[in-house]
Amino acid sequence: MSFEANSQYFEKNLFNEDDINIFFGSYEINLSNNISHSPYTTDYYTINICTKGNYNLYINNNKFTINKNSLYIELPYMHVKKEFISDSSDAMYIVVKGAALRQYFEALGINEENILFPYPVNDKHIKLLDEIIKLLSTYTEVSFDSDFNTKVTHFRNSSNATVRRMHRRGLFYIFLSKLFELHEENSQKDAPTSNQKVYIKKAIDYIEENYGLDINVDKIANHLGLNRSYLYKLFKRELGISVQDFIIQTKMRISCSLLKHTELSVKSVAISVNYDPITFSRIFKKQIGFTPTQYREINRSHEQ
Repeated sequence: MSFEANSQYFEKNLFNEDDINIFFGSYEINLSNNISHSPYTTDYYTINICTKGNYNLYINNNKFTINKNSLYIELPYMHVKKEFISDSSDAMYIVVKGAALRQYFEALGINEENILFPYPVNDKHIKLLDEIIKLLSTYTEVSFDSDFNTKVTHFRNSSNATVRRMHRRGLFYIFLSKLFELHEENSQKDAPTSNQKVYIKKAIDYIEENYGLDINVDKIANHLGLNRSYLYKLFKRELGISVQDFIIQTKMRISCSLLKHTELSVKSVAISVNYDPITFSRIFKKQIGFTPTQYREINRSHEQ
């Protein structure tokens, strides 16, 4: 079977209305000082990236502020009003169609109520979209290095629509996969989340239950199955202090209660929080501002 016959076979049997196809792409340069309206579309999606400046979008009574590296997607049958803020804005876009797109975009948090991708895109996404736009006008054979910088580009005046379509689609799937990677990476960072709060609660519970033992950051991290530095970062971010400082504060709080409400000697109080008496007195004075004996006398005199 000839190449042309093969191409006709692929065109007939491999491409259907459910496939993702890219129909058009272009650049918008020096957008400024006006309000524009996107026309009503049929069943097409328009993927936009702002590469310079900023502007507002108004959709279904919702306002979205678009900044440099913002990505947003105009959905089918959607009317969009743009209000340009900066003196000059640049953007790039492609128009795509395919039954699977709605599911992909919803997984990225994009729907009728929110057309803005939640995280700024990076140079890799912009380069990929740029190559797709180039392929729409000329068949371009492109190879990339690991950072998606173009290494070799050959322009061919290929008349074979199937080859061009497959090439565009391949780059588009790479582009889409990079969006999913960015979304997943940032979603995990954003999770102060239940898991991190659970770890902090478990660490605090462990300290409260074991303040009288020889506990330290390593033992708590091992108990929770966490990296020591990760546990340190959790405490600093959520509580504003280090794990070690939290341990000391807990021991001092317990010590104050024992000195105030029991007849235990200072030595016994020190032992109960796993300090020798000399170290205990030094740390207590530094943290509380009084020696253990002074603290007991002051509080008892207030009670009388």
